[in-house]
Formats: sequence, C-alpha cells, structure tokens
Amino acid sequence: MKLSLAKPNGTFQLGRLISENEKWEIRIEATPSGIRVRLWTPLSDDYLTDYCAGDDLQWQMNLFAVVNAIVESFPEDVSVETLRGIWPKWSDRPMSRDLKCWSELIDLSERRRQRRAS
Repeated sequence: MKLSLAKPNGTFQLGRLISENEKWEIRIEATPSGIRVRLWTPLSDDYLTDYCAGDDLQWQMNLFAVVNAIVESFPEDVSVETLRGIWPKWSDRPMSRDLKCWSELIDLSERRRQRRAS
C-alpha cells in the first residue's frame, strides 16, 4: 500500500500518513502522556497499535518511519485482524527504554521488506 502525507485533522495530531483509499492512517500525536505513534482505521473502534515515542525527536521520527515501512509492506485490502495481530507488545515506555520491543519492530520491518522484495 502507499501512504502519503496528509494534513493533521484532529486535536493533538502532529502529523499523519494516509493510505490511497483512506482506509489506514499512521498518526503521530501529542497526548497528555506524551508523543504517540499510532495506526488507525475507521473500521475499528481503537488503535491497531499505539507506541510511546518519548520526547526525543529522533526516536519519534524513527518509530514513525518503521511503523510506516511495516504498514506499507501490506496491500491496501489487508484485514484489520492481520494488522492488529502483527505488532510487538511494548513492556516499557517510551520506546527508547524498550529495546526488546524496538528490536522486534526492526526485525518485523526487515522480514516484511524481504518478503516484499521476493
């Protein structure tokens, strides 16, 4: 799928990428608890993934880029259940303190990249 930069459209959104058919959105949002990177679809009542990005801009951008790379490796018609089920679970926040989850995200991104290339 292809995601493109879209204007923030809601409270606290710092940026978002949206799929061509507007089925999927990756958001970077300011919340009362900090900056979050989230995957959202109007087909679900909640976020499919929700990671704390912390207050370091480099971590925020890296996390946003990795989530984007993973999502873009799927076709637009991927099921909500598939995308909900792939994400590593975090155990500490922000992501910079959860290197196990970060490593799993990087591994997932690499596996999806290799699958897409073959």
